Amino acid sequence: MNCEQAHSADAEWAIASPVPIGDLKFPLRVKIGDETIVIHRTKAGFRAVDRGCPHQGASWTQGDLIMNESMIKCPLHAFTFRLSDGKGVNCPGFRIKVFDVRETDGLLYVRIPKKVVVKDA
Repeated sequence: MNCEQAHSADAEWAIASPVPIGDLKFPLRVKIGDETIVIHRTKAGFRAVDRGCPHQGASWTQGDLIMNESMIKCPLHAFTFRLSDGKGVNCPGFRIKVFDVRETDGLLYVRIPKKVVVKDA
């Protein structure tokens, strides 16, 4: 995918879809670079998480938004994670990746961390 990007020191904004927001269905699963991301539309705006639950990989497209849409619950085992920072609420040691989302000119953009490349000495 040829992504339009705005660069910063540690991350870059990439277009999630060339389709206007009004024509999208949520949750929306997209691939940006190496990341598969699921975007949910909530009362507080858009929230993006990595592809699935870290426990057994259940897709977040099937996850339930709970607690006034501030958390997501796994459809398999009810593991629950905060959408603000990815921390597991009822599953110590588990965390999910969360991504910032913004709307610009009717399109969605996701902030993707830059990859760190380690070279052998």
